[in-house]
Amino acid sequence: MLPAALALLPMCGRYTVDGEWGRLLACAFQAPHTSDVPLTVAQRAFLRALADRDACWGAAADSASWLRAAGLPTGRAGLRELLARAPPGTR
Repeated sequence: MLPAALALLPMCGRYTVDGEWGRLLACAFQAPHTSDVPLTVAQRAFLRALADRDACWGAAADSASWLRAAGLPTGRAGLRELLARAPPGTR
C-alpha cells in the first residue's frame, strides 16, 4: 500500500484530509501508535512524506482529529520531532 499512498500524497492538500490523506493515515495506523512500539518503515516513509508536503497543512486542514486517532502528534512540527527521535522500525 505504501507505493500507492506515496503516489497519491503529492495530489493531496489541506482540503482533502477527510477524503484522501486522512484515510491513508488511518490505513497506515490501524491501531493508535504508542511510544513503546517503533514506527514501521512504511509508517515512517508515509509520515515523512506527509510532513514534507506543504499543501497538506494550514488553517483549512482538519488534520488534528485524524492524527489524534492514529496516536500521533497533532501538528506538523510534532510529526517531525517524532520522526527525528523515534528509531527506525524493522517491520
